[in-house]
Amino acid sequence: SKVIVVPHGNFDMYIPDTPPTIQEARLTLELPQHATSALSIGHIREYKGIDALISAFEIAAKDNSDLYLVVAGSARTEALKKRYADQIANSAVSDRIRYRPEFIPNEAVADYLTSADIITLPYRAIDHSGIVHLAYSFGKPVLATRVGDFDEAIEHGKSGMIVDPDNVDVLAKELLDMSKSKSSLKEMGESARMLNEPKYSWQDIARKTIAVYKS
Repeated sequence: SKVIVVPHGNFDMYIPDTPPTIQEARLTLELPQHATSALSIGHIREYKGIDALISAFEIAAKDNSDLYLVVAGSARTEALKKRYADQIANSAVSDRIRYRPEFIPNEAVADYLTSADIITLPYRAIDHSGIVHLAYSFGKPVLATRVGDFDEAIEHGKSGMIVDPDNVDVLAKELLDMSKSKSSLKEMGESARMLNEPKYSWQDIARKTIAVYKS
């Protein structure tokens, strides 16, 4: 009874005054306009399961020739950066993976999010990730693992899909299933955007925070 939960706010501050079109964003990231693009964005760390994502992508991509993967963010160590680079180089679908292990400046975030159809969070462990809110701000569905508070932040089947962690086959199946229907991805993206405004708006969070102090 002494605990009151106030959610993390949205990341609308990353949306520029003049957002790029999806065509412009894909040109910037060297993605085909027809692609269905899955994105992993943020600091590259081992607990984020990027190795599992690359393996799952390789399985799914064999059954969907339009599926592409973008992995972007600064790597924690040079060894980790090379480890994923080697895994991608040895993949049978390396030509459909865009690997950018580098710091992403704020002004470039919109290109990555706008270009994507699915935001992937195949984490092995987490408490909370702001990437969920980033995805929602841009109206993008999320494919995540059942760790941390993802069950609370993601409405399974509505704003995204949740699978068990460290199961490459299940992750690959869900990635493939999601990638096969652009209309379903658009519907989930709209659900994500609708969640973003009332539930994660800073105005609502301010009201809830004031209410805590008044109580």
